[in-house]
Amino acid sequence: MQKKIIKLTRKLVEFKTISENPDELKRVVDFIQKRYKDKNVFIRRYEKNRKPSLVVTFQKTKKPKIFLNGHLDVVNAPDRDFIVKIKGNRLYGRGTADMKGPVAIMLLAFEYFLKQEKKPSLGLLLTCDEEIGSKDGLEYLLKKEKYSAKLVINPDGGQDILNIINKSKGLLHLRIESKGKSAHGSMVWLGGNALDKLISRYTKLTKMFPKPNKKNLWKPTLNLGVLRGGEVVNKVPDHAEMFLDIRITEKENMLDILSKVKKVFLGCKVEILSKSDLFYTSEKNLYIKKYVEVLDKDLMVRPKFICEHGGLDARYFAQKNIPVIVNQPRCGNIHGENEWIDIKSMNEYYNVLVKYISEVGF
Repeated sequence: MQKKIIKLTRKLVEFKTISENPDELKRVVDFIQKRYKDKNVFIRRYEKNRKPSLVVTFQKTKKPKIFLNGHLDVVNAPDRDFIVKIKGNRLYGRGTADMKGPVAIMLLAFEYFLKQEKKPSLGLLLTCDEEIGSKDGLEYLLKKEKYSAKLVINPDGGQDILNIINKSKGLLHLRIESKGKSAHGSMVWLGGNALDKLISRYTKLTKMFPKPNKKNLWKPTLNLGVLRGGEVVNKVPDHAEMFLDIRITEKENMLDILSKVKKVFLGCKVEILSKSDLFYTSEKNLYIKKYVEVLDKDLMVRPKFICEHGGLDARYFAQKNIPVIVNQPRCGNIHGENEWIDIKSMNEYYNVLVKYISEVGF
């Protein structure tokens, strides 16, 4: 099986599936769809804003018991990174970890059950826009096409097979615009500095978001990602804007946070660019407990639950009270140079996946 996992991962990585390349997104979905041509499965394909999605199930249903969920898009990288290299016990290349390697494992696990006479209530749900917010993929499929499940397995977080993510922070991205009055830089009293207005109010806002310390990182955070305004050094800027990235935990309310921001920036335009709820799945959920048992028995090491500070596609399922298992093979340098995934861990994850689905998928 290890050779099959490597071969399929290598092939998937070759598709340069960045969001700005819709032709490659289409090609990778074509490639996967072709694997199931003339097979005893039900295939549904969707496309919204040139972002394709693919759903494959054993039964004719939009609500299988289990969905294997993953995304095929990746962040941009040099062309050389779209060729998998093997060094030691690792595969290197863009998307090996996030998440074409895990998708390859899910495809092969699905195909294991395809060969069995008795098939579980199982489906593949693959999208192509996770890296840019999932609006045309997962959000569309769940809200408009009404897809659902009793359980979702999403190997897109944790960076180790012994880590299970059971919560991630909510996200609020804002654009804040201020206006002032232009004047010559030598006569500032005749103008109104739009940048000063934003900076002074941002300084006030930072006091509501104390920086997390190493002992407790699970706190709300505020990041000023972009600040711009003005044209030349000797002119008072009459227009400025900033972009804020706010992350919240389950202890905060997003509407309350937004209300506080608007109050601080009273008189400025506050625009919501994107927002997403936090993700949470209870450790006491029966599906989660069973997964822990399978990992514990198969690897002889008990996994641990961890939190994720970034956003996860799992949040869309959590909004519908669908439990999600977020766990993946050991990997690293995600979105960075020399992104990698451990070959032995990939094989272990495949075995765990097949055993777990065999126990709960019927």
